[in-house]
Amino acid sequence: MSDSQVILDEVLSAVQDDWVAEVEIYSLCLEAMSEEAGHDPDPVDVRAAAIEVAAGGVEQGLLVAGDLTRSGFVAWDLSPQESVARLREAWLGAAQPDVNWGEVAWFDSTEAGDARAGQSTSHS
Repeated sequence: MSDSQVILDEVLSAVQDDWVAEVEIYSLCLEAMSEEAGHDPDPVDVRAAAIEVAAGGVEQGLLVAGDLTRSGFVAWDLSPQESVARLREAWLGAAQPDVNWGEVAWFDSTEAGDARAGQSTSHS
C-alpha cells in the first residue's frame, strides 16, 4: 500500500469521529514525510502530497468535499472530478501551502469510506 493510501486510511479513521479539514490531511502528510526524510520537508511538497491524498479519496468515492456551516457539513454540489478541480485550484491558489482550517475544504466520508475505515481499523 502506498504512503498516500496509508494516510488516506488515517483520514477515513479520523472522519468517523468528526469532519476533517484539509489542515489535518496536511499535518498527517507532514508527519509521514518528516519521519521518512528525518527533517521537515518543503511545505510545497507536503501540500502536493496532501492534495494527492484528498483528491484520491474523492476520486475513489471514499470522501466528499464540502464546507462547514453553522448547520454542519454541506457537501459541494459538484461531481468528484469538479470537486477535485476546485480543491486543487483553491489549495494551489492559497497564499501559503499550509492553509488555515477550512480555507480550502472540509471532508466527510461516504458509505464506501465508512466501510473501508471499518476494515482498516479492524485489521490494526
